[in-house]
Amino acid sequence: MMRPAVVSALPHLLRLSRVSRASMVERQRRALQRLVAGVGPRVPEVKQRLARAGLERVTNLADLRRLEPVERADLQVLDLTSRMMPGLDVTKLVRRQTGGSSGRPLVVYRTPLEEHFINLYRRRGLRLMGLTPRDRCVTLVWPGNAERKLLALGLRRFLGVYRDQLLIPDESLEAATNRLEEIRPSVLVSYPSILDKLVEDRRLSIRPRLVIAGGETLLPEVRRQVTEALGARVLNHYGMTECNQVAFECPTTGHLHIHDDAVLVEILHTSGEPAGEGEQGEVVVTSLHSYAMPFIRYRTGDIAIAGSTACECGLPLSTLFDLRGRVSDFMIAADGSWIHPVTLIGVMLRVLGDRVRQFQFVQETRTLMRLTLSTAEPLGDAIHTARSAIEAVLGAGVIVEIIDIGKQPIDRLGKHRTCISRVASIYDEYDPLPLSP
Repeated sequence: MMRPAVVSALPHLLRLSRVSRASMVERQRRALQRLVAGVGPRVPEVKQRLARAGLERVTNLADLRRLEPVERADLQVLDLTSRMMPGLDVTKLVRRQTGGSSGRPLVVYRTPLEEHFINLYRRRGLRLMGLTPRDRCVTLVWPGNAERKLLALGLRRFLGVYRDQLLIPDESLEAATNRLEEIRPSVLVSYPSILDKLVEDRRLSIRPRLVIAGGETLLPEVRRQVTEALGARVLNHYGMTECNQVAFECPTTGHLHIHDDAVLVEILHTSGEPAGEGEQGEVVVTSLHSYAMPFIRYRTGDIAIAGSTACECGLPLSTLFDLRGRVSDFMIAADGSWIHPVTLIGVMLRVLGDRVRQFQFVQETRTLMRLTLSTAEPLGDAIHTARSAIEAVLGAGVIVEIIDIGKQPIDRLGKHRTCISRVASIYDEYDPLPLSP
C-alpha cells in the first residue's frame, strides 16, 4: 500500500516560514496526484466516482473538480470494503469515530503511520498558535466521547515534557472549575460551549496566557467574554476526525491558516462552482495523506468565507476569513446543572447504535426533552431502554419523548443541528452565513 511521503514533508513541517508559496502549491498538487493514483484503482467508492467523471487519473485541481463531491450520508450506507484499501487488517488500524455533534457518527480507519503523520500537522498548527513544551496545558473535554479524549491525548505526546493534563469532569462544571484553580494552566484548550459556561459567573481566577477553542463554532461574543474573564488571547482552530486539524488561527491576522500540504480545501457555492476570495460557501476537503480510508472531495456541511491564497503574515498557507459550522447547546438537568450534548449523544448511541441514521435533541422546557430519530430499522423495545438511560442522565422530573420519523430537516446553518435548547441557548442571536447559489 502506498504511504504518505514523510521524508519530503519534513521541511514543510519544521521550517514552514522558509517554504515559498509556489513550493507549497506544487507539493499539494503532487500529494493529490499520488493519492488518487494510489487509491483510485483499488478503493471501489473512489474508482466508481472516477469512472463516472470519465477520469483515469487526477493531476491537478481542475481534474479533481470533475469528481462529484461525497457526503457523510453517502459513505454511511457503504460497507467497509467499498471505502477502504483492500488487504488491510482493521484490527491493526487506528479507529476513530466522529463525535456525533453534526449527526450520526462515522467510523474512520487509518494506518498507524498515517495517524502519526497527520498528527504532525496538528502539532505544527498548535506550535504556530503559540503552544510551547514549557506550557502547562489543560485540555477540557466532556465525558461521553472516547474519540475526543484520544485526540486530546495526542496533544500530550506533542508537548513532550508532559506538563499537560486531560480534564474530564464527571458530573458538573463546578468540579472542572475547582480542578482548574488547582492546576493553574498557562494554556487552556476546550470547546467554545464549555468555555462559555466556565466564564459565565466570572468565578474563575486562573489567568492562562492562551486559550485555544475548537470542535464547535466560536462566536465573537463567546470569544469576547472568555478574553475579558480570563485575560487571555483566544485563538480558534478547525478540525474534524476525518482528517484531523484542517486550519488554525493566525495570531497576526486572525485568519485561519489552512494546512495546504495536508488537506486540499475547496469552498463551493451550492451550484458546485468555487467561491472567490471573500465569498461564502460549503467547505469541501480532500485529505491528502489518508490512503487506508480516503476522503476525497468530502462535504463537511460547514460554511466558510474563502480567504486569500497566502496569509499576510508571510506563511505560505491559504486562508479562510470566517467559519460557521457545528453548534450544540448545553442541556439543563433536573437539578439545574449543565450537561454537554456529547453526554446525551453518547448514551443514546450506546443503546441504539447503527440503527440511528439521524437524530435531534430538543429541550423544550426544563422538564421535557424531545428526541427525534430517523432510523434504519424498527427500534422495538430498545426505544424504551434509550428513554430510561437518557432520563437517568437528566434526573428525576425530566420527561424524555422519543419520536421515530423520516429524514430530519437540515438546520438553517447548512448543517443538521443535533442539540437545541429552547430554554437557554448561546446561539439564539447566531447570524449564519447563507450559502450562495
